[in-house]
Amino acid sequence: MQEDGTEILWGGPQNAANPPIFAWAEWEYFRFSGDRSRLSRVALPLEKHLEWWAQKGSPEALAHAPDWNAQGRRARDSVHTLFWNTPNGSGTQNLPREGTGWVDASSQMVLAWKSLAGICDELGQHQKAARFAREAQDLSAQINRWCWNETDGFYYDVRRDGTQFKAQTVAGFWPLVAGVATPKQAARLAAHLLNERKFWRPVPFPSLEAAHPQNRAIPAGAARCGRRRIT
Repeated sequence: MQEDGTEILWGGPQNAANPPIFAWAEWEYFRFSGDRSRLSRVALPLEKHLEWWAQKGSPEALAHAPDWNAQGRRARDSVHTLFWNTPNGSGTQNLPREGTGWVDASSQMVLAWKSLAGICDELGQHQKAARFAREAQDLSAQINRWCWNETDGFYYDVRRDGTQFKAQTVAGFWPLVAGVATPKQAARLAAHLLNERKFWRPVPFPSLEAAHPQNRAIPAGAARCGRRRIT
């Protein structure tokens, strides 16, 4: 994204939309460094980037649309209106994915809107900050409504009709990073991370739970290689 908000294209539609984590990176840099000089320069490109992501689109349209970048990443024709990405765009080519409500992409948008709200507040743009904070709050509620499975204690991707695609992957932990999960939900997610049959492997953490048929991970009884348990 250039400073005037226009997009830099890097090839085909399957790999051009990287995860929307730029606003988060800028906000964390400011919080760490106190360097305010960048904020006024990056605010507009970040806002335009999220505006593009928030446009409705569908994965099927990417291969056929003459102007592919008119396809945003908010799920069109879905009951949940969550966000999706492509395997190449998300960097999750090795995972089984299905549906148009991706828990990682949606949680990354929560982080992005929260971060942009912080940037706008710092710049004195309080109305914008309030709007972005509401977007983050509303999306968090949608993630918890559609992606959280109370029986399994895990977040899943969802299909257009709202049914969950039950593959436990590292994508399901993004609500921890984004602050979407409640303390109770976070504790249940932590239990999955510490489960030696799932994610607490000799080399933690696999991108797909070890018990999944598609996983070719090291057996649970293999050498631990000096690994220490998280307490």
